[in-house]
Amino acid sequence: RHITYNLYAECMRKLCHQIGAPTDLFHEEIYFLPDDTDLMKAAKNLEAIEQAKTKMARLLNGLKVFLVLDDVWFSESVEIFNFGEEMESSFTLLITTRTLDMFPSTQACWVDIPLLRPHDAVSYFFLESGRGDPLPTDEEFHTATKIVQKCGF
Repeated sequence: RHITYNLYAECMRKLCHQIGAPTDLFHEEIYFLPDDTDLMKAAKNLEAIEQAKTKMARLLNGLKVFLVLDDVWFSESVEIFNFGEEMESSFTLLITTRTLDMFPSTQACWVDIPLLRPHDAVSYFFLESGRGDPLPTDEEFHTATKIVQKCGF
């Protein structure tokens, strides 16, 4: 149920690549001792994730960020990718989920929508992206279509 630091660090490296930051910023390893209990291992994992989250928030600060978390099953997954809590610049987090028991933050806008047709999904993507211009360029439309397709269409 919980994400490992290694998987989280891989996600951070992919984000670095997307924003043009060095991908080697997230390479630390967690060292477990032979007598570490499961609770101690979980605490070390969580501490490493929190440190990486803070580092990523610093990298993203000053940028306008629109991050999509697709098919989220656990609220913990949202928390560790919510870099906006530590940023002063624009940060929008779009979450798709099939579980209705997610607890959005007080700043969240909850929209319950049926499965969208591909064209509607692209339109909704632009609506929620906060980019300001209602008419996407051909390149933006193509990119959004690829994202929507990766999310299940």
